[in-house]
Amino acid sequence: MAELSTLGALVLARRVTNTPLVPRAVWFKHRAPARTATHLRLFGVAPAFEQPATALVFDARALSLPIRGAEPGLATYLDAYARDVLARLPADDDLASAVERVVTTSLARGVPDVESIATQLGMSARTLQRRLTEAQTSYQAIVDRARKQLALRYLEDDRLPLAEIGFLVGFADPSNFHRAFRRWTGETPSAYRLRCTAP
Repeated sequence: MAELSTLGALVLARRVTNTPLVPRAVWFKHRAPARTATHLRLFGVAPAFEQPATALVFDARALSLPIRGAEPGLATYLDAYARDVLARLPADDDLASAVERVVTTSLARGVPDVESIATQLGMSARTLQRRLTEAQTSYQAIVDRARKQLALRYLEDDRLPLAEIGFLVGFADPSNFHRAFRRWTGETPSAYRLRCTAP
């Protein structure tokens, strides 16, 4: 799953920059498989395994590549959408709401793992999971809720391509975003957008 997600992020980066990007390095936390020839072919570089983190490492100049179809000021809109979703969350200080706030602000960088959220909230992952169970919810349920709310908000703006929306809510593969959205709402992202943007 880590390899698939990392490759999905690289494919998306290549697509939105219209550049055959090759990372300087690819790291995985897990052990190396028996064969890595396919990894080399797909990533353009041989991955390093048993690393401290799963990551794609690019040269700094990759940050200056233009985004195909980018619109000036779009980041401001996306930030406003995230703030709007956060403002709709319950104002109380219960743990589930706190977790959802932190997850929502992190999704554009990928789905945060429970350990990183627990650290930000000043507790261990085990304690966080236990307390969420006591509150009759789970970390995965909160992540799903945060992704759904952001996706609904992003889909209201027809300038955002569906693949970008999927990426912004933590899906490297557009097909996984479509499946998740149908599970959340019973309809496809395209159908939801048509309903929202119809005159």
